[in-house]
Amino acid sequence: MKKILKISIVLLIIATATFTIQHFLFSNASSEAGVLISSKVTKDTLSTTISCTGNLEPVDEVEVGTQVSGDINKLFVDYNSTVKKGQILAMLDKSKLQSAVYQAKIAYASAKNDYEYDTSVYNRTKKLAETNSASTSELEKAKYDMEAAKLNVEKSKSDVSQAQLDLSYCNIKSPIDGIVLERDVDVGQTVSASTSAPTLFILARDLTQMQLLAAVDEADIGSVKKGQRVSFTVDAFLNDLFKELSKKFV
Repeated sequence: MKKILKISIVLLIIATATFTIQHFLFSNASSEAGVLISSKVTKDTLSTTISCTGNLEPVDEVEVGTQVSGDINKLFVDYNSTVKKGQILAMLDKSKLQSAVYQAKIAYASAKNDYEYDTSVYNRTKKLAETNSASTSELEKAKYDMEAAKLNVEKSKSDVSQAQLDLSYCNIKSPIDGIVLERDVDVGQTVSASTSAPTLFILARDLTQMQLLAAVDEADIGSVKKGQRVSFTVDAFLNDLFKELSKKFV
């Protein structure tokens, strides 16, 4: 009986310990798992987002420069000014180029005078050569001088046209209808037309037509396909998500 009693006590202790351990483990697991929630399975679309940065620019943008050097004498437009094609945006000082036109006209008049004189000499020499009163070499020399004078007239005439063209370039005109985005000159500033014309103004044809120039990472560019939906934000409206250009943004 004592042996059976001892075995019963041991079994009771083991059962009690087992129950206590199981209760402790399962009660903790249940509290950590929380409440089970069930939901109906639905079909949805998975999307991958690629983030990049870029600049929003007009589709048609034109840089306006100058083909002649000089000082800015007058400015007729400023930032955000609406301009028409052929409208004068700025004017350079014309004094030097007006002097160049005057000198070219004087040279042209002198060349014409020389040509008329050499032509009369040639005609006289030709008549004298017909009566053997002038040698063949004299006739050839007179003809050479006349033709050289004629070429000099043509050159002088071209110089006048070029000088007048340079003078017209003092009026810097708009090549398109649009709006002034940037003005990089002020009155009194000297601009130099060297191998590359300096940029004085930047014009946009239509601000309702814009393009986003974004720098997409090389690892992501393969995922970009034509026709995919694009959205973007701008610093001016951080809380707004743009999917197309709107009048609000412009």
